[in-house]
Amino acid sequence: MGVPSSYTSAQVVQAVPTGINSALVLIASATYSAATNFTISSCFSATYRNYRLVFDSTAGNAAVSVQLLVGATASTTGYHFQTLEISSTTVSASRSQNQSSMGLGPLSDGGQIDLMIYRPQLTEETGFISFGLFGGSFSTDQPTISQKSGIHAVATAYDGITVTGAASSLTGKYCLYGLTQ
Repeated sequence: MGVPSSYTSAQVVQAVPTGINSALVLIASATYSAATNFTISSCFSATYRNYRLVFDSTAGNAAVSVQLLVGATASTTGYHFQTLEISSTTVSASRSQNQSSMGLGPLSDGGQIDLMIYRPQLTEETGFISFGLFGGSFSTDQPTISQKSGIHAVATAYDGITVTGAASSLTGKYCLYGLTQ
């Protein structure tokens, strides 16, 4: 069922029936320019159980990762994840255990990452699933596709997240959403 063209965006939001069990709610968004990292503080709470972080980098570097935060302190141990990557005609898989961060992918020519974060605000393991489309070879129509899944095996309630690029800087925009329960 389509939305009548005479509706404004505010009316469309108001027309959504109450009792819907699933929706994305924007918590934070910002642009970043020539940054080696960006932090989203005080973003995880009891209001939402799961979160979606989407970012689009127009310029970046070879390795991007995330760490969970309590206040300004990053958790630097206990990240375990598996990776499946497709680049050109090559498919590869790997496993990383007890890392200092959750690796997301190589943003060498920019790229997009969609990261699901499960239960970061609870005192239990935090789950991650990411899907990324990375440049690498955009000029030759051979982007890299990467899927990662993992856990942070430190049972702590977190309230923030930091995204870090290794060696050089990141430019782009992020949006963090809470998933209604």
